[in-house]
Amino acid sequence: MTDERPATAWGSIAVLFACGVVAAMQMGRTVAIPTLLIESLGLSLAALGWAFSMITAVAAAGGLLAGGALQRLGIQRAMPFGLIWLSGSIALGSFATTGGWMLAGRALEGVGYLAIVVAAPTLMSVLAAPKHRPVVLAVWATFVPAGIFLGSLLGGWVASELGWRGWFRFNAGITLGLAILVAMWRFPLVDEAPPDGPSAARSRLAAIKPALAPRPVALTLGFMAAVVVGLSANAMLPAYLAERFGFGDDRVGALIALLPIGSMIGSVLLGAWVAAARSLWPVISLAIVTAIACVALFVVGAGVAVVVGAGVVLMAGHGALIAVGFALVPQVARSRAELAAVNGLIVQLGSLGNFLGPPAAGAVGDVAGWPTVGIGLAATALATAAGYAYVRRARPDGSTAPIAG
Repeated sequence: MTDERPATAWGSIAVLFACGVVAAMQMGRTVAIPTLLIESLGLSLAALGWAFSMITAVAAAGGLLAGGALQRLGIQRAMPFGLIWLSGSIALGSFATTGGWMLAGRALEGVGYLAIVVAAPTLMSVLAAPKHRPVVLAVWATFVPAGIFLGSLLGGWVASELGWRGWFRFNAGITLGLAILVAMWRFPLVDEAPPDGPSAARSRLAAIKPALAPRPVALTLGFMAAVVVGLSANAMLPAYLAERFGFGDDRVGALIALLPIGSMIGSVLLGAWVAAARSLWPVISLAIVTAIACVALFVVGAGVAVVVGAGVVLMAGHGALIAVGFALVPQVARSRAELAAVNGLIVQLGSLGNFLGPPAAGAVGDVAGWPTVGIGLAATALATAAGYAYVRRARPDGSTAPIAG
């Protein structure tokens, strides 16, 4: 990427990271309260999966186009817009009387979520000095587990006091407060001036086209596989614990709060190092360990300590693989416009994995049982390494680079 800065704007990066965490809290908002939603709205396992992933429906459909459009509309303006839209949609969903209404509100949230998660990493990449960019993007990779951790930790407690509607409105208030902060914040950069007239559409297409080259596509397909593994396991584990061990929502929420911690540790401690390593073996090893953890979690039939431990290992591998994906984005983008487009494609395919993965895992669990869920997730974890390996081995012109020892 050619858009470089001499110093890193840490304060602005922290604000942008907070925006991502709040957006991801909304992904995990339903994770810790499955029993309340089942009893109040009559949701099935598959519908619980949709409740988790529906927020990413818009991103799954239009992430790449959003990456190009934000260059035209202004990346900085996308942040307060996304937060305000997200807050209003959460508040609307709190009035739902049926599962369909609640899911429709989750889909509306996706517009705000998309604006935030495309704009924030693009701005963070531009605001970071080159030497700090791998670390900054590895930290950004923790925004989903950090948000899910907060949602899981607070959800059971707040919902037990205020009900699930009060929990939704609690999140709407937090999001609105952050929107006000971001609207007042001055980021130390200026949006690139967009072209006017007929050339504008051609400019957006020119920014999108590089994201469809083989290396970005391989990167985003590997990223999507990593998302499917981690978020599907995270979405299904509460129901698995409740069904197998008879745990209530409060205990489920406390146990699954450990999983995002594992993901964050994997992202921060392993992600940047693996992304910088010349050998492919760290990525391959991470994928293998993650696949084994999937089997131990859903197939082996062990006790609760082993199940939760396997879940933590799975999420640590998932977090590291997600961090590697984000850290590789600047290596396949040459400008801020291309960076936004590749981030858009990352968001689109990652959201597609989040949108389809949990409900598909729930449907498989309903039909074929939990062991089949574990085997399917293990195979998907191994597919992550294939996409990243192509990015590391293939040159921009499609030729192959030698593998370092």
